[in-house]
Amino acid sequence: MKHYKLSAEGANWLKLIAGILFVSIIALTEYFIHEYRNKQQAERDRNAAELAIRLKSQLETELHGATFLTHGIEAYVVARKGNVVPAEINSMLEQVYSFSPFFRNIGIAPDNEIRWVMPIEGNEAALGVKYENLASQWPEIKKTIASKNARLHGPLELVQGDLGLIYRAPLYIEGAYWGLISAVIDAESLFESLMDEVAEVGTSVKLAIKHGDKNNFPVEGVFWGNPSTFNTASATTLIDIPGGRWLLAIETEKTLLNFWLLRAVVWGLSFIGVLGFFYLTRHFYQQKLLNSLSTEVESRTKELSDVNSKLYHVLNAASKTAIIATDKNGLINVFNRGAERMLGYSSAEVVHKETPAIFHDPEEVEAKGLKLSKQLGRNISGFAVFTAIPDIEGSEKDSWTYITKSGGRIPVEVIVTKEFDNDGNAVGYLGLASDMSQQVNDQRALKELKERLESATQVANIGVWELNLKTREMLWNGQMHSLTGVKSEDFKHSYHSIESVFYHEEKHEFNELLKKLERKATNAEPFIEIPLPLETTFRIIRADNEELRWMKGHAVIQCDNAGVPESMLGAMHDISSLVFAKEAAEQAEKLKSQFLSTVSHELRTPLSVISGSLSLMSLEAETLSEETKHVLELANRNSKRLTLLINDLLDIEKLSSGSLSFQIKEYSLEFLVQKAIAENQGYAAQHQAKILLDRDISANVHIAVDELRFMQVMANLLSNAAKFSPNDGEIKVATSIAEGNALVEVIDRGPGIPEVFKNRVFEPFAQAESSDSRSKGGTGLGLAITKTIIEKMGGTIGFGSVPGEKTRFWFLLPIVTHDSTTHEVTKLGKQANRLNYDPYSHAKANVLHVEDYDDFSTVITAILKDTYKVDTARTIRQAKQKLSSENYDFLVLDIALPDGSGWELVDIAKKVNNDIQVIVTSDYDTAPENMANIDAIMSKAAFTRSKFVGLIDKLSRDKDRSPDV
Repeated sequence: MKHYKLSAEGANWLKLIAGILFVSIIALTEYFIHEYRNKQQAERDRNAAELAIRLKSQLETELHGATFLTHGIEAYVVARKGNVVPAEINSMLEQVYSFSPFFRNIGIAPDNEIRWVMPIEGNEAALGVKYENLASQWPEIKKTIASKNARLHGPLELVQGDLGLIYRAPLYIEGAYWGLISAVIDAESLFESLMDEVAEVGTSVKLAIKHGDKNNFPVEGVFWGNPSTFNTASATTLIDIPGGRWLLAIETEKTLLNFWLLRAVVWGLSFIGVLGFFYLTRHFYQQKLLNSLSTEVESRTKELSDVNSKLYHVLNAASKTAIIATDKNGLINVFNRGAERMLGYSSAEVVHKETPAIFHDPEEVEAKGLKLSKQLGRNISGFAVFTAIPDIEGSEKDSWTYITKSGGRIPVEVIVTKEFDNDGNAVGYLGLASDMSQQVNDQRALKELKERLESATQVANIGVWELNLKTREMLWNGQMHSLTGVKSEDFKHSYHSIESVFYHEEKHEFNELLKKLERKATNAEPFIEIPLPLETTFRIIRADNEELRWMKGHAVIQCDNAGVPESMLGAMHDISSLVFAKEAAEQAEKLKSQFLSTVSHELRTPLSVISGSLSLMSLEAETLSEETKHVLELANRNSKRLTLLINDLLDIEKLSSGSLSFQIKEYSLEFLVQKAIAENQGYAAQHQAKILLDRDISANVHIAVDELRFMQVMANLLSNAAKFSPNDGEIKVATSIAEGNALVEVIDRGPGIPEVFKNRVFEPFAQAESSDSRSKGGTGLGLAITKTIIEKMGGTIGFGSVPGEKTRFWFLLPIVTHDSTTHEVTKLGKQANRLNYDPYSHAKANVLHVEDYDDFSTVITAILKDTYKVDTARTIRQAKQKLSSENYDFLVLDIALPDGSGWELVDIAKKVNNDIQVIVTSDYDTAPENMANIDAIMSKAAFTRSKFVGLIDKLSRDKDRSPDV
């Protein structure tokens, strides 16, 4: 019985122990899980805080960099009082632009018009843009100007499609608004640099940024990142930007391990252990307990090892930031890889061995200690220099100089934070140090730039003067003497000193203005409105050498509180070099036009000889070998290409200068379009394409155009379509009437026009940037010339394109209202369809060819000798002799002859023989008054054997045909 009682008591005791053990194991498991999660959260929060500090520093450095970089430009503009020198400002813009990798461009906009931009490439369209015309940006720009303070706008969607930040600084000179200095920062690259910094941490982090209001409270509207990041942020920090603040939120990855499996295992083992108490002896029970305790120790050891490993990797991931932690006494216990790289010490050399004093400048530490002692009213020295402020405020940011192991000196920005354990007890200090060498170098460069700008203002040679309106007393600075040539001893401190050097026309004008101001000053007549600053360009005759010089002058009328004028304050500088350069440029432009006229003749004449010679050789192609035929074909093709290139270059210059002449006549649209298709069908065939007339309109539709230029437009459009058409492709030409105008369309089934190139299609020298486009050849001038020709003839041109499907070019020309069906050009069109004229059925006509270039004369003779009787002359004198002794049917002549102008010969030929037909082969522009005496023009630019023979045969047919045919 006693044994039973003992057994029952033992069983109860075992049950009680088992229950307590089971509950204890569960509680201990939950405790470990809770502690582990707390450590995870604390670690995430600390990492987020450290990252926030680094990102804040990085953003503020980059964004405020724009402010520092533009200060130099502002100082220069103010020093020059707005009269900037383009070469100097472009140089400064280029230097400033190179300082930051995130600058997209930097621009200067006097009077809100962009006049300088860096870089130029890719921003040409921005030059000349006025901010008032930017409807989406002007309201904010206007506020910035009114505030007189620089502001950072954005992020904004840029025209190029990227996200940008725009720093705008309004510039006021002597209280008057001058213009804007702006810097566009690539927001996407800047924000991506934050992610690059985050990537080095080695853990998943989410970032978000939104604006803060003037009271530093966050406002709605996240412009970067996910808005939900602010709801679950591990850390937030305010970032100071020019003209405002941002709020940065950081959310670190919350990776929570699944502890339910561990709970299940532990609870299961605990339950089995409880059952074991009822069946195993005390010995086995004790052994089980020891095994359980051993398992717990190993688990705890592994958890601590994992935590330490993760902390080690996080610290070493910050390779560009020195992270140094100490205990309360200053002994270093953390020294990450970033600190090793920055200072040159290994972790083993300093951890648990040294204090931060080993890499600090003793003089800086001593100076900081004296400052803190005075500030806090107690003695601060040693390690307390670094911890005094963190002990009071929790953290401190300050600039220090680190001394490396090798003796080098590194400027750093250090943030010291006081550390606490989970119970709130202070355990040490954490320092984050960022290398500020680049920032220091940038500040030094800015200082040097400012010094150069100040030096520039001293050598600008700007004369400053002040004139009293009542007494005409005048004050000058030293530069006025060098500008006017008036010696110091000759200066009488009166208006007469400047009046004596005025050019006589400007003198009268300024004296009239001065009399009006003097009358107001004498009679105390106030201005109703504040007078605007005066700006003028005037001439002077220097007093020392009587040299004519041009001056740019600025002046303001100074009034008293009542608005009565009292004096004038002005400045002037010499712009003679600019004026003389302009005059030289105008003279150069005149010489260039003369040169191009000569080049037009001297280049095209040899090319006509080559083209004609090759055409003659082609007539004998049947007797040539295949290799020779191939070479002859290459020569023909390249001769034509060279002619077209030269024509394009000369035409684009004439069009830009407005010197290209047009012979406007009335033509049938049907006739012109069919003729253009016929002339370009061969070129299309070379590219395995075919031109089709898709739609047609009545032959009674007439347009007033220059036939040669109309054919040039059609040739440009059809040749482009042929080059980009697929093999066996069809090019459609459609004509119709649209809103009272004649509409001509050229449609191909090529690859289309790239989207990025569409806004430059009609620009000179523009070609799509692709290997396929470049392989087609050409100068990129054809469409620019085409657009100008159409507009000169009163029309409009445009295009449409579907990538990969088709391209459609179209142009509209006004229709000429004309009821007659017997128009001259209509008759020509009908005549072109009649039976071909047979020149061999008549006696050979007499042709006199007047040309000083023997090679071209030889080619013309060879072309015509089988059909016509050809005689030649090199000069006007020779031609006069031949005209007086021989009766000629045709006169073919060049205008530029050695002994005079060919037009003189035209008049003589018509007087000798009124029936003679005159063909001009020159490329010189033909004046309208000369057109009445000639029958045709064969431009050397378009000269070919077939065209020339066709022209002279046509004139022969017209001459022989009776009027009623």
